Amino acid sequence: FGDKNGLFKAVFEQIMFEGLEKITFQMKGQPTDWGAYKAGVQAFLDLCLDSTYRKIVLIESQAAMTFPERYAVHERTLLGKLRELLPNLLQRGYFPGHTEETISVFIFGMLAESGRTMDSSQNIEESRKVFGKAIDSTLKVMQPKNVDITIVE
Repeated sequence: FGDKNGLFKAVFEQIMFEGLEKITFQMKGQPTDWGAYKAGVQAFLDLCLDSTYRKIVLIESQAAMTFPERYAVHERTLLGKLRELLPNLLQRGYFPGHTEETISVFIFGMLAESGRTMDSSQNIEESRKVFGKAIDSTLKVMQPKNVDITIVE
């Protein structure tokens, strides 16, 4: 690892790939790309319930790694998994006005800030519910008008 920073980066990457497995599992059970995308987003919020995940991935990594270093790992894990679905979703009218890059950054920002905010919550389970509903509501306006969406309760 070379030094403490190298060790931190290795741990960060390991945690991200473990999270990817959990996200992928949740996405696989969905019958549509849109359902899989929403399941992946919600699975990330579920990961944020874990204090170690929040501490390493969302908080300490901000100081220990540059943005390009963090983003590169996210591209190989969460963002990469969600991006796999974007060409088809964009072609079908989801995320109007966005490109793969812009919607990835928007969604990633919402998820990361939601997770960081959950870290200071007095009731993390309730915060998870609130952020899950808010993100689902935001996704609802980014879908074609003729598609139904179920808000997570």
